[in-house]
Formats: sequence, structure tokens, C-alpha cells
Amino acid sequence: MRDCKVQVGGFGEWIIKCDLELTFDEVMRGEIEELVEFIKSLESLLKSSSEDSFRKNVLNALISTLKTLPWTSRLEYADDEHNIIDVYPDDKNKKWIIKCNLCLFPDE
Repeated sequence: MRDCKVQVGGFGEWIIKCDLELTFDEVMRGEIEELVEFIKSLESLLKSSSEDSFRKNVLNALISTLKTLPWTSRLEYADDEHNIIDVYPDDKNKKWIIKCNLCLFPDE
């Protein structure tokens, strides 16, 4: 599956969903248009907010990990609100797995 979505919800929450698998060959050849667009969307979301918050830190960690593919090893994040980030290399199948399911609300 290759699906990425970044949007702002009705309460100012950041809704980020991504289910992307890229082969190592695609990454090494730079054939990562969906990933580049996803990163641009995340960066745009960050720039739109003046707050200094936990959710910005989460997105910054995700962006920096995605920008350093294929050299990073792994990024995992999960909290009690069912927010999940999982970015990791699948060495057996020679691909990168990028899965995000986030709904991050502004700090109170």
C-alpha cells in the first residue's frame, strides 16, 4: 500500500496517516516522490504552528528520520492515545516500511 495523508482537523489537531513501503532500490535511485511530498506536507504543518510543543517534537523526529533514509536504523513511537510511528528497514524483503497513524492535539 502507498498512501500518505496530512491534514488539520476541526479542533486544530494534526492528523497524519502514512502507509508506505519503498524498496531499497527505489530509495537508492531517488524514486521517492511520495516520501518527498509527505515530508513537505509535514514541514508545512510545522511552519503553520507557532507553538513550541510536544507534538512539534514528535513531527521533528519523524521528519529527521525520513530525511536520513536509508541510513537510519529505526524510529518507533507509540503512546496511550494510539498514536503510532514505525519506520524501519525490512532487511529480509529489502524495503523500508513507513507507518504512521497520528492524531496530535494542541497543548492545553
